[in-house]
Amino acid sequence: PTTAQSQQLSHSELLWVPIASTFSVARARKHMFSSNDFHPYGTQHTWPDGSALHFGHSVTDVETGVIGRTQIRDLSPNLPQCVVVGVVVGKEEARSFADKKNPGQTRCRMGFTVRDSPGDYINVTVWGSQSYIDKLSQSFKIYDVVEISNCQVQAKQSEEIEERFKPWTPGPYHLHLKESFSSVSPYSGDDFAEFMSLAHIPVREEEGFNNLGQLADNADAVQGQHVSFIAAVKHVGMGRKIVTKSGREVTRCEIKLFDETHPSFTMMLWDQELIHLAQGWTGGETVVLVTDAKINYDNYRRMLTATADAKTIIITNPDTRRGHCLFQYAQSAPIDSQDGGDCSALPDDSFFQQCAVDLNSIKDLFTIETWRNAVSSLVGLHQSCHGLMMAVLTHIGLSDCIAQKCSLCKRRVEGENQICQNRDCSGFQHPTTVETGFDLLLVLSDHTGSITCRISGPEAEALLACTPEEFLSMGVARVQEMKWNLQLEWAKVYLQAFVSPTRTIPSVRVLSCCLAELSDMKMIQEKLY
Repeated sequence: PTTAQSQQLSHSELLWVPIASTFSVARARKHMFSSNDFHPYGTQHTWPDGSALHFGHSVTDVETGVIGRTQIRDLSPNLPQCVVVGVVVGKEEARSFADKKNPGQTRCRMGFTVRDSPGDYINVTVWGSQSYIDKLSQSFKIYDVVEISNCQVQAKQSEEIEERFKPWTPGPYHLHLKESFSSVSPYSGDDFAEFMSLAHIPVREEEGFNNLGQLADNADAVQGQHVSFIAAVKHVGMGRKIVTKSGREVTRCEIKLFDETHPSFTMMLWDQELIHLAQGWTGGETVVLVTDAKINYDNYRRMLTATADAKTIIITNPDTRRGHCLFQYAQSAPIDSQDGGDCSALPDDSFFQQCAVDLNSIKDLFTIETWRNAVSSLVGLHQSCHGLMMAVLTHIGLSDCIAQKCSLCKRRVEGENQICQNRDCSGFQHPTTVETGFDLLLVLSDHTGSITCRISGPEAEALLACTPEEFLSMGVARVQEMKWNLQLEWAKVYLQAFVSPTRTIPSVRVLSCCLAELSDMKMIQEKLY
């Protein structure tokens, strides 16, 4: 409200202005997203990979017009020498098995999923020798368009095998290929572009996909289940070789995801084909629609993680309204590649520690918008600013709030090797003594916007009313109860900000956070409005 308007409202009416405005913004945003003329990209016509955007896509089935080619929807076991053309939307790395019929020899198998229309896709299994399978696997990758010749159409195997080891497909059949009579080759026909457009269309109705906040808030329900979700890529890790307990060498790749509802979520990739696909993703510029990823609770990190397995299909940059909106959000969200994409990590904890602040001396009051403006004015200056605000706790990251920090520089130490990755620390890339404590991610919101920040140490213990040791002993139900006792409540927050000359992203830390009293609300409203 303007100054004139605020003078005409009572204190009780003023108390409801921010939250009413917040919900008005949400309603307006929902109306905007449902508008027929919604276009969040301005003059942009392509995704980062160069493929075209199709707003409100109306992609029709690819009509072949080619003699001898069969569409997936028309397949049946009685068709001889079928030829199928489609875009590869899923592929698993080749695997070898001992040949029971020929002791001492091995048989190799690989599988992939092809699609020739928005609603039709089918699993393909190929058997052959080691050399044949290796050569075939290297001849195409996910999102390539291929032509499959002389394939056998077979009824799906037992439901248990289909459910556990293959992506779900809408039809009753799958394709079986053999080295002796089948072939898979790259396709470059006149309708190549139509097939490529299918690579950006969800394989299921988008309404069934969760956001990351829904996964985090329903940990008990989703744990151990295969779940579909949409998110933006924050950071793509490099593939790392790991030796399993059985002595088998595998590769693991860790992907950090985020969206408007959750600042960081981990997805693990173990398949070489998906890892190769992920290396082309860019933080802040890639949106992924993940179908049927396994959700597990990581006891070491005390957080939910997703694992892409044999059932998982990932659509990159989905050509949907929700995908476009998330893409726009991801481009504007702050992402810090220096620490693996943690958009609110502190670049220099030692600076904050040297600046002990008396909370009683902080008199400047801010909204989210005015706080952002104040922080932006510090860019390039090795200075800090402090402020007090009243905000709603719209997110509390209890799924990943226990951190191990280097005892020297107080930066997070990730992984089991406990090696500090802070280049300015004397213990850089060397095993170091770690300290365990809270490092809690918060999202603060009011009627002017939202910011992401962290609270740690004694301040976090005061907010949660427990020590790290007590928190670690709590069950999932107790943690969820704690979260909902705090989330979406108004809080009185003291903030400190610092901008390093070598960084463009400001770092914000919460000096104190407690649930607001009515007197605090009235005081803030009177002074701000």
